[in-house]
Amino acid sequence: MWGEVLEEDLYDANTPFYDDDLNKKLTQQREANIQYMLEQDRQIRELEGNIPPSRTVKRKIIYVYEDEEGK
Repeated sequence: MWGEVLEEDLYDANTPFYDDDLNKKLTQQREANIQYMLEQDRQIRELEGNIPPSRTVKRKIIYVYEDEEGK
């Protein structure tokens, strides 16, 4: 065979093709889940009067030093 390999030549019929309806449904589910979590967060903040210090986000930074051998 000569020339470039086309995408059609590499297509696997067993792999499902892009489904727009399924993608829209999954996107709506993710957005609904995010809204649900935001609502839960708002309710917790109202009950507790904002976030107490024990629930604040802390940042952890890890430094990695390698020697000349890469270990």
